[in-house]
Amino acid sequence: MFLWRALRSEGFPFVKKILLFALPTRLGGALGVQVILAALAPPGQAMLAEDFHRVLLSRALPAAVDGPDAAPAPEPLPSPGVPPTRLDELRKHVSKSALGMEIGPFHRPICPKREGFNCLTVDILPRDQLLQAYAEDKDVIPFQEHIEEVDVLLSSGLFASVAAYTQGQEARVQKAEGSLSYLISSHNFEHLPDPIAFLDDAATLLADGGFLTMAIPVGSRCFDCFRPLSTTGQLIDAHTSGRVKTTLGAIFDQSASAATHSGGQTIGDRNYDVAQVAVDACGGMIDESSFGALQFTHEFGHSGGIHSFVFNPYSFLLIIEDLQACGFLPLLRVQEVIDRPGQEFIVHIVKISEASRSPLPLDAARRTELLRQAIAYYIDDLNATRQLQNSP
Repeated sequence: MFLWRALRSEGFPFVKKILLFALPTRLGGALGVQVILAALAPPGQAMLAEDFHRVLLSRALPAAVDGPDAAPAPEPLPSPGVPPTRLDELRKHVSKSALGMEIGPFHRPICPKREGFNCLTVDILPRDQLLQAYAEDKDVIPFQEHIEEVDVLLSSGLFASVAAYTQGQEARVQKAEGSLSYLISSHNFEHLPDPIAFLDDAATLLADGGFLTMAIPVGSRCFDCFRPLSTTGQLIDAHTSGRVKTTLGAIFDQSASAATHSGGQTIGDRNYDVAQVAVDACGGMIDESSFGALQFTHEFGHSGGIHSFVFNPYSFLLIIEDLQACGFLPLLRVQEVIDRPGQEFIVHIVKISEASRSPLPLDAARRTELLRQAIAYYIDDLNATRQLQNSP
C-alpha cells in the first residue's frame, strides 16, 4: 500500500485507489504500469499518466529545503500520453551553461560538446585510442565523429581521476569537490566493481542541489534475463573489501548465463519469447578449458563489458534505501526512478547539503514491499514473454 500512501501524500483524490487496486490481476501478482494503463479507458489513462510518472517507484520527493540548499523543483510533466524522449529525460536536470560530466559516452554522448554542452568527458582511453580500438567495429564506424575528446582519463576512482585532471594546465575547473552541477552515467553503474565508491565520489563531485542521472539496464530485459538480482549485501561486500576490479565470479556469471535468442531476436525489452532463449554457457560448453580462459581474462584481459551487478527499478531502490538506512550515501537522495519502455530504467539522484542530512531508517513493512515489488517485476517480465507463445 506504500504506493497508495504516496499518492495520498501528494494530494491525489480517493478515486485513484480504485483505479490502482481494483483491476483484475494475473497469477495473484501485481500488474505492471503498462498493463494497468492498457486496461483503462482513455480518460483513465490520461489521469494516471502524470501520477505514475512521479510516484510509482518512490515514496515521495525529498523534504523541501529552503534557501540556496533547496533542490530544484521537478519540471512540469509533458502532456499525458506524450512521455519525454530518452534524451530529454536524461537531460532533465542539465543546463548547457552549467559544468557537468558524462561518464564513458563513447560514440553516443548524451551531452555532447558539439551541441554546446559544458560537459567534461570521462573514459578509460583518449579519443585517438578509442578510434583505433574500434576502427573496424561496424556499429561504431557510422558514429566515429561523435566520439568526444576525453577530458578525464579514468585511471583509478572517479574522484581521484577528476582531482588529477584539475592539476592540468587545460583543466576547466581547479577544484574537484563540489565542482559539478550534474553527472550523467548511461549503462555504466552495472559494470562497476564497487558501486558504493562511485556513488560516494559522485556525491563529493556534485554541488549541493546537483544531480546524478543514470540509465541502468533492467536485468530481465537484456542478456541478464536468467541471472538473479543483486543484493545489498553484495554491494556492501564489494565496498568494504575495497574492490577495484571485476571479480572472476562476475566474469563467470555473465559468460555462463548470458542469454541469446535462437531466432536472432534482440533481448532488448520484455517482448521476447523466453522459451526461445538459451544461455551461452561460456561459448557452448563449461569445462576446465573454458574456465581457464575466464581466469586468463580476469588476470590479464579487459573485463569492462562484464555486468558485475544486475538490477531492476525496485531492486535498485531497495538497495539504495538499505544502504542509506545503514549510514551509507548520507548526502544523496533518490528523487525519481523511472521505468521506461525498452531495456532500461532511469534514476535521478540529488545531492543535498550537509545541513539537510538526516537518518533514513528502513522499517520492515517498507522493505518487505520493495522485495515483493522487485521479485514481482522480474516474474511479470518473464510471464509477459511466455504470453508470446500463445499469441496468434
